[in-house]
Amino acid sequence: HIERRVVGDRVPKMSIVAPEPGMRLVRDPDNPPARTTLALRVVVDPPAQQVVWYVDNVSFQVVDYPYTARWALKPGAHTFQVRLPFINAASAAVRVRVQ
Repeated sequence: HIERRVVGDRVPKMSIVAPEPGMRLVRDPDNPPARTTLALRVVVDPPAQQVVWYVDNVSFQVVDYPYTARWALKPGAHTFQVRLPFINAASAAVRVRVQ
């Protein structure tokens, strides 16, 4: 049994607002990893109970409203996406590069 949490028949729309698409970030190697993080933010309309952040197509963190998370910077190209649990709905992917 799959639980669906939608308002009526409307699947929520998800728009990642941070990070911005195409961002290029430079990680300061002198800062501890816990302090070199990227804020992840998404707008969900209508609101959902939870969302799942994916980094490089791997589930990263399940979060409740306001759906924010922090990701430790790692060198390379990375893709961020938000999906709803138990529903086939996802945001557009956002790609960033960390140097």
